[in-house]
Amino acid sequence: MLENPQMPKMRRGVVAMFDALGWKGIWARPEVRDDPYRVVAKMQVLRDLTKEDWAKRLGFDDGLPTDVRVIKGWHVTFISDTIVLALEPTREADWAAEPLLPVMSSFAATVLRQGVGVSPGLAYRGCISVGEFLMEDEFILGPAIDEAAEFMNVAEGAFVWFADSAEQVQRRFDDLAVSAGEQKPLDFPKEFVRNMLLHAHNNFVPYHVPMKEGEPRDTYVVHPFTVRSDAQQRERLLRKVLATFGTNPKFESKRKNTEAFLRHASARVEAYDEFLRNQTASLAERQ
Repeated sequence: MLENPQMPKMRRGVVAMFDALGWKGIWARPEVRDDPYRVVAKMQVLRDLTKEDWAKRLGFDDGLPTDVRVIKGWHVTFISDTIVLALEPTREADWAAEPLLPVMSSFAATVLRQGVGVSPGLAYRGCISVGEFLMEDEFILGPAIDEAAEFMNVAEGAFVWFADSAEQVQRRFDDLAVSAGEQKPLDFPKEFVRNMLLHAHNNFVPYHVPMKEGEPRDTYVVHPFTVRSDAQQRERLLRKVLATFGTNPKFESKRKNTEAFLRHASARVEAYDEFLRNQTASLAERQ
């Protein structure tokens, strides 16, 4: 088959795909039944805030020297309640995707926060992958798209988690970080390395993700909390997410799993903040 020079080429990078839990019943919600256009307005706000967040964050990267930029391009598409995001690294290499995983997780965390920020509240679940993709006009194709789409709905709860391709990239980086931290002249304190590898500051943490079928998966999961947020702020956000499940008993398992994860992530963020406070106090004492 001859290559069409006008055919867009596959890109390589990080893909995230989400959809909203309980979307099928959204039109029966009391607040929506009386005003169905509330859903349209909700999705417009979510779209605009997501694109605004991307532009703001990626604008920072645009201001950096060319040799240290990590983001080459970005893509976002909304299809009903499904959101597809993609980032391209500046370098064509597997390791080049690693700096984009915290960036993508930060964007995903924005989606999670904004999902419950405006009525009707929506809890999102999804998957993050690394690989080839094509997002051009009406086309959303590629192995990374397929992997994210295959696994975005299999977790038993509102989890946005790293698929195998993304997990492998991140674990390789974590292993390198441990090795580098133990080398002279760096020789970082083990407490410092341990806190970095908890990734609370990157909007994802290691977690045992419960699945609808089969054994739980040990991977990384995105959380919506921000570093330096206080416990009350995190609790309010947590309760907003849990409120989206309603009182239907068939969603109780998802609700409990989601709550367990959010409390775990909140504790990780608190531990990281405490670590930062101690580091700051220690530096102040030395000066």
